[in-house]
Amino acid sequence: MLLNYIKIALRNLIKFKAFSFINIIGLAIGIASCILVILFIVDEFNYDTYYPNSENIYRIHLKAKLNEREMEIAQSCAPLASTLMREVPEVKFATMMQPTSNMLITYENKTYIEKNFYWADSVFFDVFTTNFIRGEKKNALTAPHSLVISKTAAKKYFGSENPIGKMMKFEDGTPYRVMAVVEDCKPNSHFHYDFVASFSSRNDGTERNWGQNYIYTYALLNPNSNIERFESNLMGLVEKYVGPEFQNAFKMSFEEIIQAGNYYIYYAMPLTKIHLYSHVVGELEGNGSFESIYILGIIGLFLLLIACINFMNLSTSRSATRAKEVGIRKVLGSTYTKLIQQFLSESIILSFIGLLVAFCIVWLVLPFFNEFTNRNMEFNLFSFWYTIPIILLGVIVIGVISGSYPAFVLSKFMPIVVLKGKIQNTKSGRWLRSSLVVFQFFISSTLFICTIIVYQQLNYVENKKLGFNKDNVIILQRAWALENNKETFGSELLKNKDILAVGGTEDLIGDQYSNSLFQIHYDGQESRTMFSISAIDSGLKDVFKLKIHEGRFFNKDYGMDSLSVVINETAVKTLGIKNPLESYITQFTRAGEIKLKIIGVLKDYNFETLHLSIKPLLLSYRPNASRYYCIRYNTKNLPELLRYIENTWNKVAPGRVFSYVFMDENYHKLYESEQKLGTIFIICSGLAVFIACLGLFGLAAFTIEQKTKEIGIRKTLGATVTSIMFKYIKNFLKYVIIANLLSIPVGYFLMSKWLNNFAYKIDINITPFAYAVILSTVIALTTITYQVLRAAFANPIKSLKYE
Repeated sequence: MLLNYIKIALRNLIKFKAFSFINIIGLAIGIASCILVILFIVDEFNYDTYYPNSENIYRIHLKAKLNEREMEIAQSCAPLASTLMREVPEVKFATMMQPTSNMLITYENKTYIEKNFYWADSVFFDVFTTNFIRGEKKNALTAPHSLVISKTAAKKYFGSENPIGKMMKFEDGTPYRVMAVVEDCKPNSHFHYDFVASFSSRNDGTERNWGQNYIYTYALLNPNSNIERFESNLMGLVEKYVGPEFQNAFKMSFEEIIQAGNYYIYYAMPLTKIHLYSHVVGELEGNGSFESIYILGIIGLFLLLIACINFMNLSTSRSATRAKEVGIRKVLGSTYTKLIQQFLSESIILSFIGLLVAFCIVWLVLPFFNEFTNRNMEFNLFSFWYTIPIILLGVIVIGVISGSYPAFVLSKFMPIVVLKGKIQNTKSGRWLRSSLVVFQFFISSTLFICTIIVYQQLNYVENKKLGFNKDNVIILQRAWALENNKETFGSELLKNKDILAVGGTEDLIGDQYSNSLFQIHYDGQESRTMFSISAIDSGLKDVFKLKIHEGRFFNKDYGMDSLSVVINETAVKTLGIKNPLESYITQFTRAGEIKLKIIGVLKDYNFETLHLSIKPLLLSYRPNASRYYCIRYNTKNLPELLRYIENTWNKVAPGRVFSYVFMDENYHKLYESEQKLGTIFIICSGLAVFIACLGLFGLAAFTIEQKTKEIGIRKTLGATVTSIMFKYIKNFLKYVIIANLLSIPVGYFLMSKWLNNFAYKIDINITPFAYAVILSTVIALTTITYQVLRAAFANPIKSLKYE
């Protein structure tokens, strides 16, 4: 019996090639999209799970509120790690680390700028366990000037040579000894290192200041530790060590500070949740989003459902062709159950063929998908023992879902009716088919709306008045290589008529600025608050065309500007300062308190991304602290200008690597995840519309097939082609209109939630909804018109003979 079902299924596939092709392709695209989405979601949820003790590793975050200024960061203070190991019983190991970007490393005649460089203490590899290819974990980072490198870095610098014991020089010429070679970090890790140098090489490793939070601290807890008790012990450390420092700064006890409505909390973020759930200031790399994964999963499921719906509609649309077959089978004794088995078997066979085609699509598309998402996902059917059984079960489920309605409809045909060429078209059947098409276009239209709003927001981000000018600015990334020659370098650059302004900065606009506690003395009052801080030189204002609201900016000719600061308007408003230029700020340092005069107030500008609102900002004058050197230019001959800048660099900093980016391109990268989300929406929208149009094509084919004789009669009685077209197109368009009406509130709700991720966002207006309605209507009209025109132009004599 099964062989008979398979034979009939293959015979029908060959007989109706176009129908079979459309059906299989629609199903295959839906399955392939769903597989890619599942691969991506699994990869997202597997971040950092490859570490043996990943479930027991936590990163310590700081969440604080001081004088109405709130902050939440991924960093903590330098002494925390050693104190955790010494005083907290739940902690097995605790490590501290700090990244350094654009580190220049040299071995013999090979010199590269390395981005994945970290400083770490001696227990780093006890927390982040990995395979040591060469060398030993013990004492790998204990001694000063020790270095551990990745497998990729070893091959890059040493080839097949054994790197152990070799000396590699850093930016300042200090040699570091290679102690070990380890496996590369997995792609699905929230941070990646190629070089890990011993923290004991730096003074930062012995820093005892509990009020400065610039270190990343990770704790490996003992198995089955109570996380609530661990966090309670963290708060005990805050009271014990941070409290006294705050009492000196605030002139009140820690309890009084908390009672005043402030808080200062260290809490534990599970390692395996950092990628999807941690979105605080100071993330090591761009994280994912659980909300985005959730939305993507729904989209993948909907694409699969749309494909299954197509199968139903397209199979039902061929019911006239199969009607006589059903009638003959019933006359010859076939039962209702056996007919259902036959049609479901055909559906499962089609589903299996669609699955095979989907596999081919996935294998072809996956390399491009990996490149787009910057992943290294693999599609391996034999990676787990349960993969094949789940896939086979999925084929059966998809086949049953897709073929259930056609199977039950076709098997219910009455022999005496269908053998006369008449097909029952019940009200419930029409309602179900119409509802399924409405659902398809509802999903498509919702994706259209989401896509348009995402791109409107990205366009707003790109063109918003940020309070600074990012165009025509070159950023030299390694300004510290100039050492004390920054002023000489700047003077040489300004000799070129195409260079308008130069300036150095510790933090680039768009970066996440560090925060520090200051005491403000103003209008006879004192207040302590957290400022976002950065060190700059006097030329930066002209480079980015910053505006002064009050007072003046730094001037290199004023010797006292090193003891002066410039703040922004938000700082003045937040603190309620009436006379900022008559006020001063006290900075707390290891050497003691430093009194800083406020000499100017900058007009507000977005110094961080538009995800964040403008915070109180404090700029200090420290020309030699610059990590970036910024150059404003006005020329169309960029290659010549870049050669001039590089030649000047080589004169002032001979032997130092020259590296640059354009400010507008660098700023554009801040919103790379949103841009990719927009692209994903476009692709999914296109796929959803394509598959939905196949469904609409099926419904149109079915309907027109039922109305063939009616159309012939209308034409015989004088109906024009235009009137016939209008009558039937009108019926189809109502489904599209209903779908659009349903999609408007859903699209508005979803995008309102997404826009909440931005501190600065567009107001959702009627435009995206109008575009979605027009676009989906035009696509639907194009799909329907072919079927209606074919019926309208048919010879009425043939139409009247149809039944």
